[in-house]
Amino acid sequence: MKAIILAAGQGQRLHPLTRTTHKGLLEVGGRTLLGRLVEGLVACDVREVVVVTGHCADAVGAHLLRDYPHVRFELVHNPDFATSNNIVSLALAIAHAHGHDVLLAECDVVLEDLLLRRLVAGPGDLALVDPHRDGLDGSVVELAPDGDTITRFLPSARGYGQAYKTINLYRLSAAFVDALSARLATAARARPSAFYETVFAEMVAERTPMRALVATPHRWFEIDTYSDLLEAERAFGTREP
Repeated sequence: MKAIILAAGQGQRLHPLTRTTHKGLLEVGGRTLLGRLVEGLVACDVREVVVVTGHCADAVGAHLLRDYPHVRFELVHNPDFATSNNIVSLALAIAHAHGHDVLLAECDVVLEDLLLRRLVAGPGDLALVDPHRDGLDGSVVELAPDGDTITRFLPSARGYGQAYKTINLYRLSAAFVDALSARLATAARARPSAFYETVFAEMVAERTPMRALVATPHRWFEIDTYSDLLEAERAFGTREP
């Protein structure tokens, strides 16, 4: 398995902390967000990691190469990071993962190690999700009555019943990655401001199966704002042994 970490964004909702520092280099529990994710991947025996850089690219690359010399990193730069969305970053990275199962992650998620282990273990194509609640934004999914199969991706939970928030971590099989690659390239050229979930939505609508791994009762945080950072620090602030 290879991992793809998307780390190109500017983290504007965390200004002024992220004006000259990358979001992934902020710390929770004495470790950077990127470092926590990389260490979790290594614990799951995933040691080949493609990282898409953009904002503060030199600092991100230096941190990873200096502090994790035992990991094989491929650093892929998104030169349009300031004007494009994560669909472009993933389109750039996916070419480096043909023939591999992939753990896809965004660099701003802090979670319990058990969740990452369960996601890597698979099997099949999995999205990490949790029941939607007030205060969460971003894409959601609806599940079939079995509570396992994703029936569709939606841009938000507004106007729908029980929706599940995507946590921006996915386990994708090599077959899914190959099918995704051509679609991403086309979609990124046509809609560079879109999210990659728009392509996942098309594939699921066309009956490409994807399952959900529900995070509850385990803890996770998506670090978009300063209050998110404080909450994650309260939950994970004690350095694990």
